[in-house]
Amino acid sequence: EMLMSEVVGPLQYMKDWIGVARPWLKSKKLPISPLAFPRKKAMIDRVPRGVVGVIAPWNYPFGNFFKPVFAALLSGNTVVLKPSEFTPRTGEWFVRLMGYFLPANVLICVQGDKDAGQALMRAGIDAATFTGSYASGRAVAALAAEAMIPCSMELGGKDAAIVLADCDLDRTVAGIMHWGIHNAGQNCGAIDRVYVEDAIADRFVEKLSRAVSALRSTSGDPLSTDVGAVVHRGQLQIVEELVADARVKGAKVTAGGAQSGKGLWYEPTVLDGCDHSMRVMKEPTFGPVIPICRVKDADMAVRLANDSDYGLNGSVWSQDLVRARELATRLIVGTAFVNNHAFTGAIPAAPWTGVKHSGYGIANSTFALGHYTRPRTVVVDHKRSADGWWFPMDADAQELGQCLAEAQLGNVRAALKIPFLMSRRQRTVMRFVREAKHVGTPNPPAPMLPRRMPGAVRARKIAQGALRLLNPPLFGFERAWVASIFGALFSGAESQGLTLLSDKEVGDFMDDALHTFPFPAWLGIRLNIWVAALSPIFMLGKFTTFPHLTVEERIGILESFEKMDSYVLRQLTILFKINGAFCELSTSRFHRLRAEHQKKVSEQAIKDALAPRASADLGANTAKVEA
Repeated sequence: EMLMSEVVGPLQYMKDWIGVARPWLKSKKLPISPLAFPRKKAMIDRVPRGVVGVIAPWNYPFGNFFKPVFAALLSGNTVVLKPSEFTPRTGEWFVRLMGYFLPANVLICVQGDKDAGQALMRAGIDAATFTGSYASGRAVAALAAEAMIPCSMELGGKDAAIVLADCDLDRTVAGIMHWGIHNAGQNCGAIDRVYVEDAIADRFVEKLSRAVSALRSTSGDPLSTDVGAVVHRGQLQIVEELVADARVKGAKVTAGGAQSGKGLWYEPTVLDGCDHSMRVMKEPTFGPVIPICRVKDADMAVRLANDSDYGLNGSVWSQDLVRARELATRLIVGTAFVNNHAFTGAIPAAPWTGVKHSGYGIANSTFALGHYTRPRTVVVDHKRSADGWWFPMDADAQELGQCLAEAQLGNVRAALKIPFLMSRRQRTVMRFVREAKHVGTPNPPAPMLPRRMPGAVRARKIAQGALRLLNPPLFGFERAWVASIFGALFSGAESQGLTLLSDKEVGDFMDDALHTFPFPAWLGIRLNIWVAALSPIFMLGKFTTFPHLTVEERIGILESFEKMDSYVLRQLTILFKINGAFCELSTSRFHRLRAEHQKKVSEQAIKDALAPRASADLGANTAKVEA
């Protein structure tokens, strides 16, 4: 397990980190307006903080160094690493190994308990990264605030998994077993709560308990053991207390539930029938324990999953990926998963972060690099003359400011004056420095802003007002035209058990459409309505409008539009179909209606053809009845 989780990854992890960091750490050009700030260029550099203090936890005594140490070094910092007092040798070995490749004192190691950590925070470092429990994190954050340095807090978790009734049961059991008991549960991203829907709860608990019971967890030969030991006796005591509390409050132990062998081994444990009155559903267990809470549906599961002081990761297990993704986005967590859990901690491009008591720090990704660097802007002025806004102040300076303001409002004449005023101001400034006296016109009283709008803005306002006058809401007869057109297109809807919108709702929709589209689109829509409404005059020779035709005549006109060589009329029919679809009417109903109409015509033709024969048969039958 250690080989898979901590040893295999470092080389690929470092390569991936370089790919993430290299482009982000490059200097970037700052865009500067050449009109307001002529001949000035600037770059934004990412500058190392300096000395970064890293306080690491004990649960992954090697892998926990990767995220903060590699990011800090790649950003150009030096690092002081304090490993946990429970795993000091791994930290010493890691720093010694890195020392073969790094200059002296770029990465050093200090040992000790919380006193050493407090001393490091007060030693004058420039930034800190802390990974550990919420209680210890609060103390470190207070020291960082006292020193006025940034501190990334990567704290604990109480991750929830939501198991839906349609999940792939075998794969879900395997995934939750792994992420619940991985590293003996000593993982801030472990599945520490499971909410399973009632419909499959019995089968899920039975299958998970049987699999967990088969895991080997005893002292002795590592090759004959699946699950490792708890790291220290204090943590083992916490695990035992939480399991005992759950038992007293009604939870049922379906697997494990006790120490195994000698030393600090604890059996992988499954607790069924848990609820939020139990400490095991509220506090981080940091042990090989999977508590299960049965829920009636997914909404209840999401509500209970969010009912936590922690918010690191969360996962939803289901074969309906669309629904599962929607539920995952409702989880208040840093990373939400569907059908997996927590593995993004090994991906440098993916932010590893949480909310609430899980801390405000970010590991991995470019978001984390912002913690290890600070932005520095470097500006180079290529001008040889003075800037126009420098001292002394005079009438030209005031006019320059006025023109700059009006140019931003679209006043072209003011914009054209700016270069001349700027040039005159530059000469005034340099002459003032040489002669040390005012040579220009002193400041007059500040003029009022012009009452009239600048020409471009005023013209635009007038044009917008004129267009509004040309586009009034639909008149009553126009609304009737639109309703009749849509009614002809989709009159088959009611026969299919669907309800058409009322004429008023159709008219309201078209009003909204007309005032949403810009000119000239709304003008084209209105013209199309008029063309369709008056089509009976030039297509049927009837001096009337579209609503006064029979349904068959309306359908015939629209079908003719669709078949005509005229591109404009074909587009007109498509436009009406689209707008009708936006009115919650399916465009396919037009084709269904046409098929139904043709079927009725065919049936009538058959009836007409069979009418004489039917009459003869009827006479013969009548004679038989009389006989």
